[in-house]
Amino acid sequence: MGIHHLSVNNTEITALPDIANTLGHTFLSNSSSQQHTDRFNAYRREAEKEQFKYKSNNFEVYNSLFSLEELKIAIESLLTLL
Repeated sequence: MGIHHLSVNNTEITALPDIANTLGHTFLSNSSSQQHTDRFNAYRREAEKEQFKYKSNNFEVYNSLFSLEELKIAIESLLTLL
């Protein structure tokens, strides 16, 4: 893969597992309800009760589990776009 380092708080992270863990912690923190106002969290709770109504001509399944191999393929296909 093409990503070999990440800089966080002036610290360079170079091991792929450490990069993945750092990104995961960042995503977790950013999506946490603690990052939002009470008003937004109340809205979010109500909005998340709604079911999405997809209209599509394909047979893709949304919100289903995927394998590590499928994730690698998706990431590699994105990297070709860079």
